[in-house]
Amino acid sequence: MSNRSFSDGRIKIGKSDRDPDTHRKDELDTTGVPEPFFVEYFAFVEDHHSLERQVHSKLDSQRPNKNREFFTASIPEAINSIRELAGDNIKYEEVNYKSPEEIKAEEERRRQEFEDQERIKKVEEEKKREEGERLKEEERKREEERKREEERKRKEGERLKIAILRKREEERKEDDKEGKELFIFWFAWLTGFVIVGLTANLFLMGLYFCAMLYFSSERK
Repeated sequence: MSNRSFSDGRIKIGKSDRDPDTHRKDELDTTGVPEPFFVEYFAFVEDHHSLERQVHSKLDSQRPNKNREFFTASIPEAINSIRELAGDNIKYEEVNYKSPEEIKAEEERRRQEFEDQERIKKVEEEKKREEGERLKEEERKREEERKREEERKRKEGERLKIAILRKREEERKEDDKEGKELFIFWFAWLTGFVIVGLTANLFLMGLYFCAMLYFSSERK
């Protein structure tokens, strides 16, 4: 296990009857170390007591304190020592350690993934923006078409209104003309009737006076 609080990069190499990813790691985290421990590698073997002694013996020159299980060996060196000494006795192992190159490659991969996601996001946003503009343009065209249709209907209505007014005006003039003609007809008829009547009356009056004169002369 490693701990970022160790400036010299020392690691802990030991054994445990419990799951190192949970119980043993949690036990060590309560010892007052500023940073939590990280399990870089663990392996399940048949005789972990014997294997621990062998590994400690092999890396003894890199053990600053002989009473503690901390070593200045690199993590790859420690993993290789365990594998070499355990041989076929390793039933299962798990490597969490990543070299600086692997970490850099992982960071590059994550950076590339982030850039790809951002690029995809921008492409999708651009598509949405273009789709929004297309929909707005279609809406604008529909609105213009609606306004043109309304204007056409308005003009058509005005044209029909003007045509109706003109027709009514023509009908009114025609009615006035017929009324005037009828008035002239009756006026002429009545005038003629009056003239004929007056003429007849004058003629009768003339006959009357002539008769009166005649009878007056006969008496004398």
